[in-house]
Amino acid sequence: MEVFWVSDLIDANTRSWKKELILDIFTPMDADAILSIHLSLFPKEDRVMWGKTKNGEFSVRSTYHLLKNEDEEAFKNLRSSSRSHKWELIEKSSWKLIWNTKTLPKIRSFLWRMCAQGLASVAPSMKSNC
Repeated sequence: MEVFWVSDLIDANTRSWKKELILDIFTPMDADAILSIHLSLFPKEDRVMWGKTKNGEFSVRSTYHLLKNEDEEAFKNLRSSSRSHKWELIEKSSWKLIWNTKTLPKIRSFLWRMCAQGLASVAPSMKSNC
């Protein structure tokens, strides 16, 4: 099987890694690193996450600049939007999945707050580092 996208490595039905395929393709060290990544409950379309550099190769620096520009663009869009709450940016299907999950109410509430970025964390905000 040819692998072109990360989604080719994920079983869409179980939302888990295709372990055998990953072990066949990657070195043991890389396979362990990939398999240790927790997958989201909310599937998203694959997309290219960094643009080409002048020499056509990936670099941490080019990714930093891409993410910085993307973050600035998203901030501009939020400011110009009539939406005032972060939870309005989450798809309705995701909310339905959270609220229809058969679990304790406090777990649903935790998931809601996590998605709406309403949880306190020790991580400094992006603005303080810019």
